Order: sequence, then C-alpha cells, then structure tokens
Amino acid sequence: EIIDANVTNAKLDKANIPLSGFGAATANIAMGGFQLNNVAEPTAAQDAATRNYVDNSIATSNALANTNIFVGSATGVATGVALSGDATINNAGVLTIGTDA
Repeated sequence: EIIDANVTNAKLDKANIPLSGFGAATANIAMGGFQLNNVAEPTAAQDAATRNYVDNSIATSNALANTNIFVGSATGVATGVALSGDATINNAGVLTIGTDA
C-alpha cells in the first residue's frame, strides 16, 4: 500500500528514468519553453524534423539554374524552366521583350 505523500520526487529518481520507459503520450506535450536537443534526422513521414533537415530541404528545393524561373507544373510543383518565346530574362532579373512582340 502506498500512503499519500510518501512518494516524493527524490524517491522517484526521475533523472534516471528514460522517456522510453513510459507509454506513448496521450496528449500534447508542452516543453515549457525549452528545446529538444540531439534529435536524429527523420527517416519516416511522421518523424520530427530537425532544423538542419528542413534547412537542407529548402535549399535543395530552391535550387534554380541561372536565368531560369519557377513555374507551377501540371501537378502543382514549382519547376525551374527557361523563359521562352518573345522574352528573355537575365540573372539580375532584367526582362527583355523582343521587338514587335
């Protein structure tokens, strides 16, 4: 039998209980303004993402060849393409429209 107030934090030794020793969370977990550190890079769709993973993903998705522009594809994905037809664009963003266009 456990008597009220007999189980104290000191007796629980919380510092040595790994989070993996508990069941799955049943509600949101507030971090109290603290960070989660030393998180592994995600490998599955539902894994948490590190800042490094997100930064690298954005850098990769923003890669664009010189003088190309992003255009939405038929599937709604931004795709780098060269401007064509009666106009050209340089890598400073200067648009030139052809004569009699």
